[in-house]
Amino acid sequence: MDGSKCGASEGGIGKVEFRGSEPAFAWRESGKPFRKNHPQFTRPSSAVGLNTTSAFANYATEADSLFVKQALEGEYPKFLRLYLDLCKRLQALSNQSNGQSEVKMIRSTDSTTAETSVFQINREVVVEFENAYLSRSVSRLLDPVHLMFSGETVPTHEEVDSLIRTITSELSVSLVDVSLSRIVARNISKTVRLFCLKCEQMIVTSGEATQVIDSPTPGQILNVSIGNLLHYLNCQVVRVISNMKTSLQQDTSSIVMESLSNTESLTTGIVSTLLASISDGIEAIILTMHNEDYSM
Repeated sequence: MDGSKCGASEGGIGKVEFRGSEPAFAWRESGKPFRKNHPQFTRPSSAVGLNTTSAFANYATEADSLFVKQALEGEYPKFLRLYLDLCKRLQALSNQSNGQSEVKMIRSTDSTTAETSVFQINREVVVEFENAYLSRSVSRLLDPVHLMFSGETVPTHEEVDSLIRTITSELSVSLVDVSLSRIVARNISKTVRLFCLKCEQMIVTSGEATQVIDSPTPGQILNVSIGNLLHYLNCQVVRVISNMKTSLQQDTSSIVMESLSNTESLTTGIVSTLLASISDGIEAIILTMHNEDYSM
């Protein structure tokens, strides 16, 4: 028997050929090659990743199961984290095959066309679930504000604390992705502005809010309560951002912090109006003192 070949008879199913020191597998069926290379030595290309995400997108958007759709929308941050992890793994395989090291995040509307050999993370695959989740998220943020101002009284600190817990929760779960956390931060900014708008509508601006001669009027007491409430909201939001400083991107934090300027301007407006009235009252008293006849 030849030492360089071993296998079945000529009509056999397979043959293993030894060439030099390494075996070369050449499975044959009826004397014809069945497969050129063993799958273990085939390096995956970016086309595999593109086909995977394409099939995933079709399944995700065309799923008839209402339960699956609601689950993906309700737990979208977790779903997005898993999807991005899958895409990064495919990106790593693509980088190994073509030597690329850049991870690209694209949307289907991007005008820039990248090389087909580089795997790209396509956010459009999950955009339907993202929009549904963000719609629910903004409702969870805005509905408590509408509810706490539905009566005639000033909201309590307990109601503000409940809103702060909602803000903290929405911001925390969005940390899986920078783009998602930025959108949630803008929704939180809308919530703060809505809170300030509701407070501004309750502020008393009539004469009873500026009198300084008699005891505080109900309008002045109401304005002071609103000012304290705005200051409390400001401090609580700042505390949340400070606690998450290491996790949030700078621009995300800036979006929320910029919205707090509305609370400061309203509080300043309440106090400055009262201080201006006090200044006018003191000036009137001084003028009266100068007009007094002390010769008697």
